Amino acid sequence: GVVIRDSDGEIRLIPNYASLSITGLPVELSATPTLRFEIDAASERAARLQYATGGLAWQAAYRAELRSDARTCRLQLDAQATVANRSGFDFNDVALSLVASDANRRVQSMAGDERMMAAPASNMAKMSMADAEPERSASGDGHRYAVPGRVSLPDGSLQQVPLMPTATAVACERRYEAQRNDGDWLPDRPMVQRQIGGDGEVPVRSHLAFANTTANRLGLPLPAGRVLAFIDGELLGESEIAHTAAERRIDLDLGGAFDLSSSRKAVDFALDRSGRTLTETIEWTLRNGSDTAADITVLDRLPRWTAWELIEGAAAFRKDDAQRIRAVATVPARGETVLRYVVRYRWAEDITLD
Repeated sequence: GVVIRDSDGEIRLIPNYASLSITGLPVELSATPTLRFEIDAASERAARLQYATGGLAWQAAYRAELRSDARTCRLQLDAQATVANRSGFDFNDVALSLVASDANRRVQSMAGDERMMAAPASNMAKMSMADAEPERSASGDGHRYAVPGRVSLPDGSLQQVPLMPTATAVACERRYEAQRNDGDWLPDRPMVQRQIGGDGEVPVRSHLAFANTTANRLGLPLPAGRVLAFIDGELLGESEIAHTAAERRIDLDLGGAFDLSSSRKAVDFALDRSGRTLTETIEWTLRNGSDTAADITVLDRLPRWTAWELIEGAAAFRKDDAQRIRAVATVPARGETVLRYVVRYRWAEDITLD
């Protein structure tokens, strides 16, 4: 509801209303969000006011450029900071610092808020110091990027500034990957039901990876943000990175590969309860509809029990960890390749089956 004081001093309470018109506001009220401070001082002195405000956000934006005619995978990486002002206030001729950090805050951070970062294209602009990279320094457990010079951030604007020097000839790796994702859950006893196994189509994903190391012409702290990858100017895909320290590897999932597909199928199943073994034969079928051959990495998980061994297919598949295996196969142009392995699970006498 609303409380109204009449000119004669009478107070009225209106719990429900559809519209309200006010001819003017008392001097102590403001029609816009306002902070007021009353400071008592015995003498004149300089003061500095610091406060947290909403409506200001920034996010890193990366562009990775590759060339299809290169003999080895090399990329050029550009990074910019996209700065949004939705505070309802113009900031003119100010010093700007951008802080990348995972520090906890009582109020939810707006740095990754999609609504905050959205802005009409007409409001996109380059800042006047677009050719100068910010100066980086430590900020608590994060990093601060001080933008050179003075800037203006009009309300409703979305602007970009360089975040780091362009990195060229960065060694990278492109690969196609088919991975069956069924989580990391492990059973407390062998799963001997034939229908368990995850048969069916498995999408083939396009990946781009590189090392954020000094030896690889990088070695910089990379703030979280979006990465757009291009090859010969054509979009390969989009991904995101978290805050990434120097000397770490970055692996980007760029999306599905249109011409590549795969499927997994259990073609044989044998359960020997008295011998306490289960033997299963798995086939992966990899298909390529393009005009060039492609290497596809197959990542599979052996979920039925913790004790297993490959009795066939060990030459193609290698062990990644306690439950995962992988293989790399070349699939000819407009053709298919079949990978096959046989796994045997064993369990002890004191383990009972359902």
